[in-house]
Amino acid sequence: MIRLWFSTFVFFLYLIPSPLPAAIIADHRTTTLSAIPADWINAVKGTLRLSYGHTSHGSQPVEGMKVLASSPTYGTLYALNSDGAITGGVLSLADYTPDGDLGYYGDTAWAAATRTYLNSSSGTGHTRNVVIWSWCGGVSDNTEAGIDTYLHTMNQLELEYPDVTFVYMTGHLDGTGVNGTLNKLNNRIRHYCQANNKVLFDFADIESYNPDGYYFLDLNANDNCDYSGGGHNWATDWCTSHSSSELCAPVDSCQHSQPLNCNLKARAFWWMLARVAGWDGSGDTSPPVLSHGAPSGQLAPGTTQATLSVTSNENATCRFATVRGVAFSAMINTFSVTGGTIHQQNLNNLKNGQAYDFYVRCKDGQNNSNQEDYYISFSIGKSGGETGTIIPAVFLLLRD
Repeated sequence: MIRLWFSTFVFFLYLIPSPLPAAIIADHRTTTLSAIPADWINAVKGTLRLSYGHTSHGSQPVEGMKVLASSPTYGTLYALNSDGAITGGVLSLADYTPDGDLGYYGDTAWAAATRTYLNSSSGTGHTRNVVIWSWCGGVSDNTEAGIDTYLHTMNQLELEYPDVTFVYMTGHLDGTGVNGTLNKLNNRIRHYCQANNKVLFDFADIESYNPDGYYFLDLNANDNCDYSGGGHNWATDWCTSHSSSELCAPVDSCQHSQPLNCNLKARAFWWMLARVAGWDGSGDTSPPVLSHGAPSGQLAPGTTQATLSVTSNENATCRFATVRGVAFSAMINTFSVTGGTIHQQNLNNLKNGQAYDFYVRCKDGQNNSNQEDYYISFSIGKSGGETGTIIPAVFLLLRD
């Protein structure tokens, strides 16, 4: 039995098509529209012909793409259709084609429908060079064997149609968190795509983070962006405090979710297509450079307020911690003035004879965040009658 399993495994590896130079993974880190050169958006429209089989959940990225297509901010840059017509300057998308989704428990009806569609000499099938299928709820209650059937079947389609790019997907969140069956099976899909240089649209990962990089899967986030803690929704919370952001633009029908989620998925979808079209993803990959941190040194006795500030060499969002080594995404304190190049935060209740340490990290518009702390340190002097050494502060009221 061991010998048979090994020979089957080697045979499967041998049949994997010639891989891409590296996996293309569209996830929460690839939702910055400005990172994609306009020339590559036009290359997508000029060269890629998509078919996308999905049901309700899978409509989310397309609904967000329609918002971009109708936005006067971008003119016709993100134009698309849904009938698969090939028209200059428009993304050719045969939407809801073929019918259905990826099903349940190792069902491969979608693969047979793909073959019928691509082999047809009529309609749009014979013109397609990108095929995408989405899950509905089929990962949540699936099995490792069922997911392996999906992966093997996708690989077989790649062998049969070497001129077509097939896009893999993870399943949408269901509230079961990091240790749930869904995440374990999604990780199985992720690991396979990474190891074999596939194209993956990580549907679930995009639902796990808000635009500031805060993580919600460990709080049992679901497809509607609700998370544990009593009536919380990361998408509506974010848009309440960022109401003017285009990420919060209304979506006609963001099924099972919130407009922010659909708008983020649309951006990741365009990023993925640009990579498939040949874009190497290059651009700004450097985090902000920080300087001019203040305050510094020893401030005068009796000082109870000060302004924590830092300058970045590009527009960025900055956060801070009072202990070293905290990742940007895990920092809970965001500067009250941030988003440009000057970042400020009022500090209150400063005490004589205490030292204050702050560790700052920032993230730019291309999601490049500092991996090392920018250190700001200062102290408050002692008045004439006070004795003893200056001690580190252990508590600080940061808000007015």
